Amino acid sequence: RYGTVLGAKDLRGLFKCLKQNHAVWYATDQDYGRKDIVFAPFFGIPAGSITATSRIVERSKCKVVPFSHFRREDKPGYDIYFQPALENFPTGDDLQDATRINAIIEQEIRKAPDQYLWMHRRFKTRPDIDDPGFYGRQRKKKGYPLGRRCAGAGHLADYRQQTRPPQPVARPCRAFACTNGRKAVLVKRCGLPCAALAGFAGACSHC
Repeated sequence: RYGTVLGAKDLRGLFKCLKQNHAVWYATDQDYGRKDIVFAPFFGIPAGSITATSRIVERSKCKVVPFSHFRREDKPGYDIYFQPALENFPTGDDLQDATRINAIIEQEIRKAPDQYLWMHRRFKTRPDIDDPGFYGRQRKKKGYPLGRRCAGAGHLADYRQQTRPPQPVARPCRAFACTNGRKAVLVKRCGLPCAALAGFAGACSHC
């Protein structure tokens, strides 16, 4: 059962949960930009890796327990695997710690690479700002805010008529905690029927 959902910047809530001896799931394989990161190898590519894991352990004295989950192929649900808590972590060397964490994550991804969240731009931040990116540049569409007068035109431009609504992006389904009744619900983002829905209580929040 899922408990409290912490925001990405809610460090006070995170340390409060740890102090109360609760387990906290913390995603370390995210690219948050250049702040407080080191470039550690991930699938042979230097990837911006956060150092917050080491800082959290230093302050709270908690244990880091790697775990992974894999979607079942024969029936709805997931299999969850826990590894022994990391020993001698942190070491005081942020690069060494991040390399160790990345190696653990990479090892688990290789077991079922099709189930990893590859749509996350894990290699977005490059060691040098002049290094070529892996994802290309996204051009921002120009438009006029609602109520602004068009250049060279004598009428008001309706921004809603000039732009099309964003097309839905295929994203994997995830299980989240339901705020009503604390039941697990499957958040469907792909827009397709999902057999895994039968394994969860409650209705799909996106259907």
